[in-house]
Order: sequence, then structure tokens, then C-alpha cells
Amino acid sequence: EGTTTLPAGTGTVTLPTDKLDEVTSGDDGVVQLPAGTVIETAEGKTTLPDGGSVNTEGAVATDGTTITEKVNGTVEITKGGETTTITPPAEGGSITVKPDGTVEVPAGSTVEKPDGSSDTLTNGGTVDKDGAVTETPVTPPAGDEGDKPVTPPAGDEGDKPTPQPPYGGYYPSYTPSVTPAAPSVDSSSLNNAALAVGSAIKDGSAELTPVNGYTKDEVVKLQQESKLEMSIEKKTEYSAADKKLIDNAITKAGGAVSDSVMYFDITVVLKHTDTGAKVAEVSDTEKAISITVDLNDALQKAAKDGKFLYAVRCHEGVTTFLETKLNAAKTAITFESSDFSTYAVVAMDKAVALSTTPADDVVTPEPEKPADKPAVDEPIVDEPVVDEPVVDEAPADDAEPSGGNVGLWIGIGIVALAAIVVVLAVMAARKKRK
Repeated sequence: EGTTTLPAGTGTVTLPTDKLDEVTSGDDGVVQLPAGTVIETAEGKTTLPDGGSVNTEGAVATDGTTITEKVNGTVEITKGGETTTITPPAEGGSITVKPDGTVEVPAGSTVEKPDGSSDTLTNGGTVDKDGAVTETPVTPPAGDEGDKPVTPPAGDEGDKPTPQPPYGGYYPSYTPSVTPAAPSVDSSSLNNAALAVGSAIKDGSAELTPVNGYTKDEVVKLQQESKLEMSIEKKTEYSAADKKLIDNAITKAGGAVSDSVMYFDITVVLKHTDTGAKVAEVSDTEKAISITVDLNDALQKAAKDGKFLYAVRCHEGVTTFLETKLNAAKTAITFESSDFSTYAVVAMDKAVALSTTPADDVVTPEPEKPADKPAVDEPIVDEPVVDEPVVDEAPADDAEPSGGNVGLWIGIGIVALAAIVVVLAVMAARKKRK
């Protein structure tokens, strides 16, 4: 419906796609920007959760809050002339700013308030656009029978948490050290993936599962009303079947399944922006999201010893080794994925091809045979595992010898001979007529 020109020097402006009609330009040359606009310059990135404006000289103004991400990693929340400064830890995570002004901070971050006081978020948390701090509580995973106490048995390598029994087909995750913190997510890749998911919801191709009583039609309606936000959740429970496939893939690749392996589930969730309620889970975002995960003590040591670290994903029965990037302190890895289910992080002695496992590694249930048709005995061929000797087991006393199908071959021979006789008879009849 028209073109709005921003003055030179404004920077790179990212507008919320559902509010493009709110961009206006007055006679004085001032451009009004909608809530959720992000302006990126050489000095950093500024989010306007309440909207704002840009004058003819490229200066940004707002009556509400501005959230500025500095190039050094710190974030400043400014409102009414007062500034709250958030500093992430030197190692192990970065700060994420959402379009609504919510700032997600990793464990160990420091929040300096306008009155000069400061808080250190040991477990991470959030800071809203008004500067209010909410720290993430530490909650042990609960099973179907409630929370179970963990009794560490004494061992040669010190006390280790005891893995709890499976509840409802899932195994609570555990490692020999503290359970790693929730993953941090690159906001740019998350926004791109969110746009792709929004488009998929519109055209009906989104792979989502409604939760908490919501229906798919209600999720679509919320998307049309721009009342959905997307985020990442890391669960401490995961599928036992997926873990088995991951362990099998690690073993076949020459690795070892030990206590150092980290298992977890990453889920993409859609939440109602008004209530914060979870409305759906997404298994495929089409666009990859960059995720950073803290390593446990054993994997940190393996990384410093020069081992190869991989994220192993099991999605819909297929396991894949994903390339990872190790941070400078060797305490966290970053990987990209657009499929979300069960994951593991493992240290390998040698490099592994970044590809999915062969088809025969995928567990597919056999279809049930109709009751009115007798089962046909077919020979079973066991394919040997690579690098393992094939052992021929002696047949049982009552086992059928290898020539047990002689009757079948005699029957086939009789049918073939009958066919030849028929052909010869036809040829003789034609010759007689001629």
C-alpha cells in the first residue's frame, strides 16, 4: 500500500510481520514503528517491546522500554530514564531477548538494578521489560509415582546419583555430575523457525500436537490472532526406546555407552501470549534452530583431552550424528536442528560421519497377519554386525536340514515341465494345420 523510507544510519530494522500496517510516516518525517521492532547497528541490537519512532536523523525514541543487546554480551533495559544491566556468565550461555520484552538469562547471570543493588541468578531466570527478576526454581523430575529420593551409592570414583526406574516408559535423565542447565537458543534462528512454523500452521502442514485441552483449530485461531509465541524446553525425561536406538548408533560408530553420555529431550512449544499457557508442541520447525547445551564434568574433561563431541538425535526412529561447535572454555557445545525429540551428547575417540543410521537400525513393528491365512515359514537371514565375527550355531536335533525345501523345488520343476509340454503341443498343432 506504500513505501516508508527510513533515514540513513538507522541500521537494520526487523519488523513483526503481523504489524506491518502499523508502520506510518508523518509530515515531519518521523517514522512510527510497532511493538516488537528490532533495530540492529554496529553498537548492538535494540528491541522496542512497546514500539517507538525514528526521526529524520536516524535517532530512535520511545515512550516505553528499550532493550539493548551490546556487542560485549550485556543487555540494558531502559525505561523512564532508569537502566537495568544484565551481565551473562563468562562461560556457559548467552542472553535471549524476546519481542515482548522478556529477557531470558542463563545460570550465573548478574542483574544490576537502577538503585545500585544486584542479584546473581544461580539457576538462571527471566527479567521482564519493567526490570522485574524471576529466578528459575530447581525442581527434581517427577515420575508417575511422585518424586523419588536419589541415594548415591559409594563407588571407586566417588558417589554418583542412582538412575531411577522407568515411569510410564520414560527414563529420568542423570549424569555423574550436576544435571546440565537448560539450553540457550540463538534468537535469530528461533525467530526464523517461528516464522516457518507460523506459515505451516496457516497452510495446515504444521507437525504439531495440541496440549492442555486445546484443539488444532484453536491453535490455528491463536496464530491468526498473533497470540502465539515459540520457545524451547529441555526435559529431563526421554523415551527409553529412543535411548536404545541412540546407544546402538554410538556403539556401531565405535563409541562407548557410559555414565558420561548426556540424555535429554528437547521440545519446541507454542504458548498463548496472553496467559503463558502451553497450547501445542512442535516436532519439526523446517528451519534449523541453533541450540547451546552445557556439558557435564565428564564431557568437559573429554573435550579438553581432545575427544570429538557429537549431539546424537533420535527422531521418529532414525538416529543422526549432528556436528557441534565447542566454546572456547570447552564447557558447552552448540548444534543446529529442525527435528525435536530425544538427544544425547557423547564423546568419541574418532570422527564420525554426519549421517543417519542405516534403515535396518530403525525398529519398525511387523504388521499383524490375517487370521484366515496360514503363516508361511520363510528363511531368516541374520546380517552380521560390522567388525564382529559371525558364529554359525549348530542346528538343533529336530531342526530341518538345509535341504528341507526339496519338495518345493520338485513342485516348481513339475509345473515348469507341464508348461513346456503345453508349448510343444501347441506348436505341433499349428504345424499340422499348415
